[in-house]
Amino acid sequence: MALAPQDALVKLDDALAKADLTAARNQLVLLEKAHPQDGRVAVMRARVMASEGDTAGACVKLDRLQNDAAAGGLARGYLGAILVAQRRYEEGLPHLEAARALKVDDAPVRHALGVALAAQGDYPNALPHLLDACARMPASAPSFFYTGICHAELGDFDAAAKALIQCVQIQPGYEEGWEALCRVEVTRGNTTVARKLLDEALKHNKDSLIIRRYQVGLLVELGDSAAALKALEAIPASARNAQDLVNLSMLAGEKKDRAGALKHAQAAVKADPNLDRAQYALGLALEGQTPLDRAAVLAAYHKAVALGDDRGDAGTRLGFVLMESGDKAELKTAVSVLEAAVERSGDAPGAVLNLALAYARNGDKPKAKAMCSVIMADDGAAPSDTEQAQRLLKTLG
Repeated sequence: MALAPQDALVKLDDALAKADLTAARNQLVLLEKAHPQDGRVAVMRARVMASEGDTAGACVKLDRLQNDAAAGGLARGYLGAILVAQRRYEEGLPHLEAARALKVDDAPVRHALGVALAAQGDYPNALPHLLDACARMPASAPSFFYTGICHAELGDFDAAAKALIQCVQIQPGYEEGWEALCRVEVTRGNTTVARKLLDEALKHNKDSLIIRRYQVGLLVELGDSAAALKALEAIPASARNAQDLVNLSMLAGEKKDRAGALKHAQAAVKADPNLDRAQYALGLALEGQTPLDRAAVLAAYHKAVALGDDRGDAGTRLGFVLMESGDKAELKTAVSVLEAAVERSGDAPGAVLNLALAYARNGDKPKAKAMCSVIMADDGAAPSDTEQAQRLLKTLG
């Protein structure tokens, strides 16, 4: 059996790398006519099929080629690559590892193996494959994206930023690349840079909900409520999700717009009743209503806690409301609720302060003092929290 010449296969591979399907198809027809029995050409056919959108057909073809003497390794490598592209990482990884064991070193296979390993959290082993893919496929925005992600996860934020900048320069429409780059800059403390990058990202992706939502979250975190509201309002009402409505509710609450806060919180709960932040926002909005429906407030916070409350915010408010009742049984419950909230929040100053108050009201001065010390030693605590902790320490003696 005459095998297809390597230079012809390389020419076809280059056409696929450039997404030039017309050239790829033309080259493939010639190869299939001259070398109909060459398994490597059949693998190329499967790759063209995948590029045309027929991934199911490509997978079937590659699966049948796994035992081909000349192309079995390639078949497994590209089968794994297709599965990884479909985010079926656990299915794709064994094929990719088998291909590597068979000395397959194609750049797309190395890229897919890096992505699959990164998806499993194995960033140290993923990075060399992705760096290789970047070197051999310098026009591959996804390779630079995942390289940046690996660098960031490994704590090398300078290298992460460099890779992600390359990603969005290659493909300005790569929304996830812009978002990841902004997250890296925020982590590096460059919030001003991140804000400018978001403005630039939106020039290229003006309808991107991914970028817009990250922009809203960053502006809220930075305390720029006016800019956050403007960014939120740029999201069409028909496209707003539960978290968008939560943010609108919170911002309305900041403006003392109690009716607006409640309206948006109720809409958030309706949109996703299992979102803990929606239930938390509802509790906050209900606390601002007159007359106060305490039972409804408690119900909202209890549900938010039951749904996760990863930040501990709902638990903190729930503990506060219970503590303020003056009932001994509720005070005891408040202590346990706040202890759990402090743990979930990673010792967030607001949660710690409320726990200190609960301990003090429950007569446990040593624990109350200990919580006050935690706040006063926290450089990230707001001045108001530190002042309250100092005052509480004085009253405790």
